Amino acid sequence: MNLNLKPHPLVAHWIPGITLCSIILFSVFNWNYKCLIISIAPSTQGLAFSVFLLTIVSFIIGEALDAFRNSIIEGCLDKKKKNKIKWDFFCMGEKDEINNIDEWYFTWYAFSVNMCSAILFGSLVSLSLFFAQVSYINIKWPFWSIIIFMIMIFLFGLFCFDAKNLRKEIKVSIDRLYHRKKMSVILGNNEKK
Repeated sequence: MNLNLKPHPLVAHWIPGITLCSIILFSVFNWNYKCLIISIAPSTQGLAFSVFLLTIVSFIIGEALDAFRNSIIEGCLDKKKKNKIKWDFFCMGEKDEINNIDEWYFTWYAFSVNMCSAILFGSLVSLSLFFAQVSYINIKWPFWSIIIFMIMIFLFGLFCFDAKNLRKEIKVSIDRLYHRKKMSVILGNNEKK
């Protein structure tokens, strides 16, 4: 069995998964780092197990975020003909071309979209917990949690902008390669005649 860990699953799946898990965990503990650490890792052995569990859960959540991107987001974006990307390129293109687009564009595109989803879902959970705690338990969140929300809004916008630009670059690159292959087939047929 050849297990080749490329940066795509590590970057595009694990980091958004860890981000979403972290936002939810911090929200549950009112953005109080000390309470979070004491609760999830009261001992060194507990810390090791918690890190192991967070790693596994983060990867699974990252995969779920990527499935959401692949099925829902890409499905919606590909409905418009001008935005449609020829994804079959990843099955039919030359190995060097596929690796180039994967490493320079697609990995970072998937990362940006997955981060947008992680921040969006994390913010929704966090706000729901905030309103539930303020309404029913009357717990006050620290003032700096508002700053964290502002940072999350900024990062959400930044990752959305990055994803939009990378998707455009992927489309242009794949269309250019398809056009070049089409022209080489046409020119190759003309030379045989």
